[in-house]
This record gives sequence, C-alpha cells and structure tokens, in this order.
Amino acid sequence: MFVQRMSYTSRPAHPEPAASAPLAATLALTAAVVATLLLPSTSHASNTGHVTALCGSPAPLTWGYTGFSPTPQCEGVCYSGWTDGVCNDPSATGTRVVVYGCAGKTSGSNYSCDGDHNGGVLLGTFNAGESVSISSFLGNTDYCTFQLDVLRPTAQDPIGLRDFMVWERDECGPPEPVCYCPNGVDHQGNPVTSHTCDEPVCGADFQWYSCQPGGWSAEGGTCGNPGDECSCTGTDYLGHTVTVDVCGEQVCGSDFQHYACGPTGWTAQGTSCGAPPEECSCTGTDANGNPVSIDTCGEPVCLNDFQSYTCEDNGWVSQGTSCSGGTAWSAVSVGGYHSCALRTDGNVQCWGNNSSNQAPAFVQGPFTQVSAGFDFNCALGADGHIRCWGSNAYGQSPSFFSGPFKSVSAGTTHGCGVTTVGTLACWGMMNGTAPTGLFTQVSAGGYHSCALRTNGTLACWGHDGSGQATPPSGTFVEVNANYTTTCGRRGSGTVECWGQDIGQLDDPSWQFKQVVAGYATHCGVKTDNEVACWGNWSMYPEMLSVPYGSFKQVATGYHHNCALDTSGALTCWGDNTSGQLNVPY
Repeated sequence: MFVQRMSYTSRPAHPEPAASAPLAATLALTAAVVATLLLPSTSHASNTGHVTALCGSPAPLTWGYTGFSPTPQCEGVCYSGWTDGVCNDPSATGTRVVVYGCAGKTSGSNYSCDGDHNGGVLLGTFNAGESVSISSFLGNTDYCTFQLDVLRPTAQDPIGLRDFMVWERDECGPPEPVCYCPNGVDHQGNPVTSHTCDEPVCGADFQWYSCQPGGWSAEGGTCGNPGDECSCTGTDYLGHTVTVDVCGEQVCGSDFQHYACGPTGWTAQGTSCGAPPEECSCTGTDANGNPVSIDTCGEPVCLNDFQSYTCEDNGWVSQGTSCSGGTAWSAVSVGGYHSCALRTDGNVQCWGNNSSNQAPAFVQGPFTQVSAGFDFNCALGADGHIRCWGSNAYGQSPSFFSGPFKSVSAGTTHGCGVTTVGTLACWGMMNGTAPTGLFTQVSAGGYHSCALRTNGTLACWGHDGSGQATPPSGTFVEVNANYTTTCGRRGSGTVECWGQDIGQLDDPSWQFKQVVAGYATHCGVKTDNEVACWGNWSMYPEMLSVPYGSFKQVATGYHHNCALDTSGALTCWGDNTSGQLNVPY
C-alpha cells in the first residue's frame, strides 16, 4: 500500500478559521531561525578584471600591480606580465603551470582557488617553456576567479609551489539564495526541515509559517485544531485499502486525485497524483548479437548499434550515449585493485575498486591507449591529448594534458608520457626529474621511472632503494617499471629484471615478445604466445592460476593479473576482493 504523506498543507491565499483549515500532516516550528545557504551564481559576464593576489603579497593589491614576491614565500618565477595574468614559465626541468577556476570570489580567503580550497576546478596544465595567459580562459563564464600556480615538485617538496597569482573578474553575478530551515517540530511533535523557499507549514502553535532565506518566518493566520478527530477509510491509487486517523493527511485515491481526511470524511483537493502503472515491452538485439526482451520500464540496454537505450511505454528511447557492449578488447592495463581495458571501438571500460572513481564502467573515447596506475588511470586520445581520471591527491590525474603525445604510462603517484617529438613529460609526485633527450617509450613505476632512448639504452630516475632505477648496460626494445622493480626485454627476446628480487624465471632462455613488471609477480607473453609468470608464489598463491592459451598481451597489478588472448577476449586471475577479476561482457 502506498499512501502519500504530505509534508505540509497548501496554505490558502487568506488564512481561514481553524475549523476549516486543511490539516495534511501539518508541521510545527520551533523558534529557531537558521541562516540561508548561499550558492554562487554561474553568471560571470564581465571579461575585465585584475590581479588580487601574488605569492607572498598581502591584499589588497593596487590595480596594475606588476611586482612579485620572491623567497622565502615563493621564487617569483613568473614576474613578467602579471597584470594580464601571463606566465612565461622558465624552462626548468620538471616545472609545470596549472590553472584553476572558482565560481566565487576569493578575496579575503587566503587567495586560494585550487583543487583543495573554495571549490577549485582544474582548467589546464602546461609544461615547462609554455606560456600561459589567464585571458585564454575567460570565455568559460562559469568561473569568477582564476588561480595560476607554478609547480616544481621535488623529493622533499612533493607539491613544489614556486609562484602563484590570483585574477578576479571586476563583476560577478550575485549569489542566488537557497532557503534552508531545519529544527522544525509539528503540532504532533514531529520534526521537520524545509529546503524550499516560501513553503508554507503549520506551526506547533497552530499558526502559519513559511521557509524564507533568513529561516522560518511567521505568516499569521491559524491552522489546524487540536480538538479535531478524524477517521477515514478508502482505496488508494494502487488498489490498496487505507485507513487514516490524522486530520488533513492526504492520500492519492483510486481515481488518481488527492483526498484529505477531515472531521466529516474525505475531501477532494482538486489536484492529480500518482499515475497508472506504466506498461513497457521492448524487443531487439543487444551489442553481443543476442535477442533481448524487456518488460521493465526504464531498464537500460546496450543495443547492437552500440548506443544506450531504455525501455519506455512508447518503446526504446535513446540515451544519447555510446556503449561498448560485447565488442572485442584491444588492450588491457591493471592497477592496484582495479582493471581497465580498451575496446576495439576506442572506448574504455574499468572494473574493480572505485573508491576514487578510478573504475568507471564506461569512458567515452576514442582512445588509442589506456594505462592503469595504482588508483588512477590515464588514456591517450586519438587526438594525441592525455585524459586522466581517479585519485588526484598528488596531481597525478589531470583531466586534460595537452599533447600531442604518442604514449602514456600511469604509476603509483605520477604519470609520464612521450611526446610525438620524442621528449618526456611527467606529472604528479615523483622522485627526481625526467631526463632530456629523445625517447621511444616511458614507464612510470612506484617512485621511479624508466625510459627507452632512441638508441636502445635505458635512462631511469627516482627512488633507487632496491636498485630499481639502476638499469643494466646494453640495449633494450622494451622497459616496464613497477613499485620496486623494473624489467626490460632485449632485442633477442630475453628478459632481465632489476630492483627488489621477487623470484626468477623458470627458464632464463625463454624468449618473450612482451614483458611487464608487477608487485607480486612479473609476467610476459612468450614468442609462442603463451603467458609465463614468476614471483613470490608462497606469499601470493592466488597468482598461480596462470591461464593457458594463445595470448598477445599480459598486464600485472597488485595481487591480480589480466591477459588478452589473440581472439580479443580477456582473462583475469588472482585476488578478487574488489571485483577486479569481473571482466564486463
């Protein structure tokens, strides 16, 4: 049985005497008045503004301020052209500039408009040597304030703030009030909270009140009557018998009209309610080519045109989003407790632990590569730009990283990419700085990274506590770094690993066409297309279930691995406490 219990009664235009006032579960108020919650407007029409804060400089700043504050607060590395919000970023290795936007003004709020304060949204990231101007972001009228930060992390300073500037529009739209009135109590002692401006309620003193931006407001006029006695029995719109003994309580009747229980019985309220139960029936073919028949309204399905639909009373209704359904996989990457894979249609799907939004079920492409870090991911778009998602606690997951790039790698708390020119770019928290020169591949590990130069030699940097950043001499064709270990593949197909020793190859003469370093095990695809893994089996027995078959890629994670076979199907094995083995269909 469903009975719609109204949280307030409709207040008449002119309050009536108590005997005739409607009593639909009326609410009563305490004397508490609660301040209004304010939400910022998104109307920021003015494109003129001025600098309100520089690193280390107190407010207020005079208009046209061109100075900067050097150490100890900051280095003042972007002192040229501050009045236009321009940073000619020095070409120091490892430096980047990030720009944030905030909906409100930040004057008097320590000038912070970044990802951890005042609702900052990351709008852009720029590498060393790139010039960035606030004026290029003014077309985004959702933001009133822009903050430009110059970052150069080090092992001792993972954030590495070297300079910053705050720029605010001269005019921003006024905030829009939202009413919030808690701590109410009705005449029957029931608590009530209202979030709706002008919502009328009946108070504990049987007087009308309304919710206003300043809190509860007395409106005058009586409502309710403690002496009324009501008892009504009827049938609701679902066909269930309902009995009401509260004066004014409303139900949705079998004719889909509201009725209120009064001293003389039910009284029609003249408003519609409910709806006849929807009947839906849809048939079609899903993305796997299987017939599908749906009789539940609103149920989503991925149909054979790889578009999402819901079944409604008028048939299939497109949701306007792509879906991958059962299209084959083209690549897989494994993170800490989650997995991600690239479909042949260029879209990405992830599964497993999603505590930091690192495992969304669908990420719209097209992408050409995906790399899973510990609790974040980065993917290379077909346009050459990098997009990341998941945890961004250390700046490792920028939503957009301007390219063009030809490859990307996600590690534990940082990521790296190789540009189409062959230079390296890294971001997030890491030890050391990326080397200069030209490279064909880079791999981000725990707190170290390794890259393959165009001449086949390796360059590694970062934490080297287990020797993971000290590569062997000679040339390689592939390198893969993980938490405390790195593995490389020679041109002959043989594999060498260095760093923490978690186990040795069963047969050092095996030849591989791919190798990947992991936390619990290392794995590779041999030249005969079989997967071979080695590691600490005694500590991680769940990793023993290495699949048999013909494979073209394998990926390793914390305590689980996945492999892509030559038909485009995925197999995962190991720990499944977070559902990281549950490959989507």
